[in-house]
Amino acid sequence: MNENFVLKHEELLDCLHERDFLVQLEKGCNGAWGAKWRDEENLFRKFWEYKYGSFYGDMDCDMSLWAVNVYKTLHKNALDGHEIKKQSGKTHMFELIKPNAMTYRGDTLTSTVTVLKRYLGLLWKDDKIRFKNLFPDGIAATTGIPKVPDNYPGNWKEYFLDEENAQIIWEIIGQDAGALFRANFKAGAFICIPGHSYETTKKNRKGYNIWESFNTGWAGEYYAEWDTADMKLLRIHRYFHPEEGKPGDIKQAFKSRELEGQSCCLADKLAIDFETWLKDFSTPTWTEFIESHCLQDFVECIEYSDENRVYGKPISLRTGAPIACGTGTAYDAMPSCLNECEMFFRTAGRLIEKRSKRIIDKAVQINK
Repeated sequence: MNENFVLKHEELLDCLHERDFLVQLEKGCNGAWGAKWRDEENLFRKFWEYKYGSFYGDMDCDMSLWAVNVYKTLHKNALDGHEIKKQSGKTHMFELIKPNAMTYRGDTLTSTVTVLKRYLGLLWKDDKIRFKNLFPDGIAATTGIPKVPDNYPGNWKEYFLDEENAQIIWEIIGQDAGALFRANFKAGAFICIPGHSYETTKKNRKGYNIWESFNTGWAGEYYAEWDTADMKLLRIHRYFHPEEGKPGDIKQAFKSRELEGQSCCLADKLAIDFETWLKDFSTPTWTEFIESHCLQDFVECIEYSDENRVYGKPISLRTGAPIACGTGTAYDAMPSCLNECEMFFRTAGRLIEKRSKRIIDKAVQINK
């Protein structure tokens, strides 16, 4: 039986005007346990439960029914003929499928976990007394990330599912981090990307081959150090604005040690997926790409008029200003001090809120 997962336009707008997509996911969770998480005021604990706990199951906001309907609405022409289907083996995760065409899924523009871990490490260095019981073993010398106590049988994921630990973190982190947790479940936090997956020869812990995709490929190497909106957009900007005399090469976006030694043509496949994405969405220029995905607030606006619109480099989340480095210069998106972390949270939260409003405005206009 073919199920119809397309929401009515009124339903979609109601969803977009709701607080966030997590509210939509929680509506189907009944009983005292459901009410507990719907009413949870500790947004860090709620976020950690969503990412790593059992309550939300395979719920994923960027591939939820509401998110995929938003993608289909925003990119009405590009996704004409694509059907909304449940992902294989999933209950609450969806994708857009069309025979003999690219499959599209959702992705979160900015990973909060990686920056949060760095932030906690910097807070520990700044005030070890306050963290004495939470991180008695200090931080890792190579990453600056706090160590989970040796006597704790779990790991990072399990450690912060502990209610007491999560409460300590919530009381310590600043308002800016809390604002990002609040914003990161809204429509402005997500983007529609290519969804094909490719089997590699790399093995997981159970000995099975690992599958890679556009999503995992552009997130980064070991600690998702590329998994931020500014870093992702910078690499796309460099594709459209290569060094003089050199063609844009998006393959560099997928070449990390994690992928090397696997299928030798994996980066080529992901690059083809990228170019198919541009073609399907009719975005052959940087300006058209930015406007198609409602990303105007994430980049510098150089000129805006009825006759001409010119967008510059992405806004650096850790500085709040356009990225200053040259085309051939490496850019580190990760904050290196407390001030940069707090600016990162503040900037990301603000830009997501602005983009969410922009998405609502575009969705309203589309069906007028």
